[in-house]
Amino acid sequence: MPRVVDFVNVTTAGLESSPIPDALAGLRANEARYMHNKYDITFTTEPAEGTETLAWVTKILADGRKRAVGFKLSDGMDVPNELGSFKFARQKSKLAGTIRGSYFVIKGEH
Repeated sequence: MPRVVDFVNVTTAGLESSPIPDALAGLRANEARYMHNKYDITFTTEPAEGTETLAWVTKILADGRKRAVGFKLSDGMDVPNELGSFKFARQKSKLAGTIRGSYFVIKGEH
């Protein structure tokens, strides 16, 4: 079920099983504020398991048409081994504390 992310009243709803729910809630709120300010849209989230969205993202990553894929990590998150070779830039956020971000370009058709 899709959930609207409120960047004014930050909540950890849906993140209770995470070891760092507050940091993730801040990161999610930061993205919601960015999408609102840049594109004037409402940011929503939904579980990825068993959805068409997950299949679509998997296809993009496999085919790799020239697209940029970004990763953002909040305070308390270790860099996964799969992303160990990436360089991460840091930025400060009132909502999320320190955010580490990286991206890469994929090429191909999708």
